[in-house]
Amino acid sequence: MNLKELKQLIRENPGTAVNLVANEGNIYLCQITKGNNRYFLTEKDPTFPILFHSISEATDFLGKIEQPINLIQHSAYDEMVGNQTAEETYSSLQVR
Repeated sequence: MNLKELKQLIRENPGTAVNLVANEGNIYLCQITKGNNRYFLTEKDPTFPILFHSISEATDFLGKIEQPINLIQHSAYDEMVGNQTAEETYSSLQVR
């Protein structure tokens, strides 16, 4: 999903969630959730998500979309302990 499609989706579906998913290192992916469907923000190649290297880079790129943006960070403990699913060990923080 590209930025133009994201803006249209938000206009048509105000309940669409926009998340920045933090990965190892300084890699952030923009994940869009509509119902049970999840998409990553892409540019020219729809199979390759855009990699952001900071929260501010991502929010600058997203511009003035009319939607809160949440940061999703997974706990390292889900890898070490293995008793919980990733969804149970993540934390979410609104960044805009």
